[in-house]
Amino acid sequence: MVQSVYDVTSAGKSDAPAIGAPGKPWLTYGGLKKLTDDMLATLNGVGIGRGDRVAMVIPNGPEMASSFIAVAAGT
Repeated sequence: MVQSVYDVTSAGKSDAPAIGAPGKPWLTYGGLKKLTDDMLATLNGVGIGRGDRVAMVIPNGPEMASSFIAVAAGT
């Protein structure tokens, strides 16, 4: 059972497809976890953490999905 939005990044095998977008290769669960962890580190590195409001302007695609997961996970 997925307990949080962030847990989705570890829900499948690391090489299994997680997110698809038209005209782009599938993002695997491992890739989704890495993008999400990188975004969390970037946000935390500039002082943005849990409870902060974040606005995002990102084109549709796997990067957008991982950014939403990172912001929702907030640490």
